[in-house]
Amino acid sequence: MRYIDITWHHDAPDEPCRLVSEIGADGFEKRKLEFFDDGQVSYASELMSSDTSMLSVGKIPELEDLLARAEFSGDAITREQFELLWKQYGPQEI
Repeated sequence: MRYIDITWHHDAPDEPCRLVSEIGADGFEKRKLEFFDDGQVSYASELMSSDTSMLSVGKIPELEDLLARAEFSGDAITREQFELLWKQYGPQEI
């Protein structure tokens, strides 16, 4: 698994401005958090999702390939960092 925390620089208010993803060895997202400028956070996983969020249908490029595009900035994060964010913003257990 690899984990990325990407800022997406754009002017579309309906699109997320931050994407935090867990990516499997196959290159596909397993879980994702989407942060919006208005403070909303949505999530998607292989089992469930909130709002209109969904996992990407294609493979996620390597971090250096994403960062080569002007509209993206960000870093790799650890599994522990991802899990903390997922616990805070992902689906809440009842």
